[in-house]
Amino acid sequence: MSEKRIVLEYTGDMVSSVMSKWLEVEQGYEVIAAYYNYGQPVDMAEMKKKALLSGAKKFCVIDLNREGFVVDVNEHMQRELTQLARIEGATCVAFAQGSFCMGMNDLLAEIAPELQIVEPFEMCWVQSREDQIDFLKKHHVPVGIATKEYELRNDFAAFCDWHKRRDVYGITY
Repeated sequence: MSEKRIVLEYTGDMVSSVMSKWLEVEQGYEVIAAYYNYGQPVDMAEMKKKALLSGAKKFCVIDLNREGFVVDVNEHMQRELTQLARIEGATCVAFAQGSFCMGMNDLLAEIAPELQIVEPFEMCWVQSREDQIDFLKKHHVPVGIATKEYELRNDFAAFCDWHKRRDVYGITY
């Protein structure tokens, strides 16, 4: 396994684009962007282009849009992500937006104890929207490519608000 290879749960929004580039240039990881396909109307060629421009060396689609989809979606997503990490020889997985913070890291540790869980949003100084835009520009990532329609679905301010609520309710990683 490569000691510097990481599978990043990639949504295509600005935060995951920043985290992909940050993991590559600031932490020295070879980033593999993992995108979940639920059957949503997304141009996969554009999503791949966005991931590669954001620092990923490879773009993989985890197909969750199939018959017999399991009831526990989060557990299924975790299992698929760990399977991809093993196939790719990664030693780490990352969730750019902390999307599995509420107990899912425990599940990941149980099903794949050999994988390190990296929470780049907790480590990265690129927190404000202005910092994110400046960081992408500094590393020649077209800002427009990271701020299109996915920005509405994964609003940075809403994420920061969730982060605050997490602290209030005592939710831990």
